[in-house]
Amino acid sequence: MGLKVDTFVGPSNLTDGAHEDIPLRMGRDGSLVVSQNHGKFYQAAKRGNMYVATNPTAITMKAVATLTNVPILWNPMGSGVCLEVIRLEMTQTAVTPATPSAFLWYSGYAGAEAGTAGALPAFTNIAPINMLWGSGKVSQARYSVANTRIAAFFGYLMGTGISQDTWLGAATYPPFSIRVDYDGLLIVPPGQAIVMLGTVASVTTFHVNIFYVENPFPGMGA
Repeated sequence: MGLKVDTFVGPSNLTDGAHEDIPLRMGRDGSLVVSQNHGKFYQAAKRGNMYVATNPTAITMKAVATLTNVPILWNPMGSGVCLEVIRLEMTQTAVTPATPSAFLWYSGYAGAEAGTAGALPAFTNIAPINMLWGSGKVSQARYSVANTRIAAFFGYLMGTGISQDTWLGAATYPPFSIRVDYDGLLIVPPGQAIVMLGTVASVTTFHVNIFYVENPFPGMGA
């Protein structure tokens, strides 16, 4: 006699803390239903843990040697969360295709507060947006692109995979976006920050979207 598995036909509507003996879902044809059910990051968004750091005003890419007015995602020391970076998007808004290759730099000593002696001598926060509209839950992270200055000891992290070879002017093609999915491969712990810089300064302007999930530190609950 084979193993008997308790199953149930049709969707369930369970609450947190439901007992583990709830049967598996089965289709009307007798097959076991195994599905993602919702979008990949639905649970994180539904629980109010997903945010987007974005700049409402278009900016230009700054060169590596530039220390002011650059896109910075900062997880202050003492935040209690890790930032699980999901996606980086760049939307071109100008017709000039003079956009450099984009790289990420980081500081492991970003601290808890901006100040003259730290990695972030100046920082003007643009509050990240919770992807659960109306939740009222505020991100522990901070984001800035203007009136901001970084210290010279930010170090190279990696390329983004975005370069001027993949950016053509809107006069050649309709406006478009470039997206890099990190899918949780990039984690920003408390006290660290990442900065996006280019090989050279750009003329092209763009908007940046950085999607991330806040997970408890040091644990990584969903």
